[in-house]
Amino acid sequence: MGAQRAAESKLRGAPRSAWARAWRNAAGSAGGAEEDWMSAVGGIVPTIDLREHWKGVRDQGARGSCLACAASDAHMHAHQLSDPLSADGLFYRGVQRMPMKDPKHGLTFQAAKGALAHDGQCREIEWPYPAATPSPWLVPAGVGTLWYGNLSYKAHASSEIVLKLQAGAPVVIGLMINEGFRDAAAPHYVARDEGADLGGHAVLGVGLGKSAEGTQLVLVRNSWGFQWAFGGHAWIDTGYIDAHLIGYAGIGALSNGSGKRTY
Repeated sequence: MGAQRAAESKLRGAPRSAWARAWRNAAGSAGGAEEDWMSAVGGIVPTIDLREHWKGVRDQGARGSCLACAASDAHMHAHQLSDPLSADGLFYRGVQRMPMKDPKHGLTFQAAKGALAHDGQCREIEWPYPAATPSPWLVPAGVGTLWYGNLSYKAHASSEIVLKLQAGAPVVIGLMINEGFRDAAAPHYVARDEGADLGGHAVLGVGLGKSAEGTQLVLVRNSWGFQWAFGGHAWIDTGYIDAHLIGYAGIGALSNGSGKRTY
């Protein structure tokens, strides 16, 4: 558990890009036809594909907010919302639950769990995501409706992540990544298990597929902008996940009472 907590403490991971432009640019850079831009990723057609639930991808910038970004999109899906929830709001509330209260240290799953269950999230339009942590970092005026979630954290194998995706639920995945993940590129945009370690990172599992060799692949939604990999998405095989997994979490919707509460 000590090593796991140390890994969690390193989790890092923003604003939204134009959805259509992101995917058309990605399809074009991969040499794919425009009609395939929400279909195949690197020539691999997903068997499960949840990408349509979000408009664009996030770009966390140089902030340690990857877990907040991934959890915000999973939480949005849990409440079946059409607009994003505030990643900066979740990051702020989670940081207040961290021992050092320092955003440079990112979040743990436990801090995110407490913030979702007890503080809730507003819409991102009410609490936008800034490229850098504000100083002072304050709750904006005019925050209204809050949504609450139950984050269920586990540290098991990739097989359970696959089962959750098969059931139609996105999965927040914490990994110790390396340069092979960072450099996922054409033609197939599959992360390679190679290169120097880069620390902990969180992504959102949003689909499943199979390589030409029959290897089970998980499609992940990153928070490094649409320029990364294929429109901000890449494939990770389950062997990579099992070798580098910190833990994973599903997020369910909790009742928010009257639906009205202010900070």
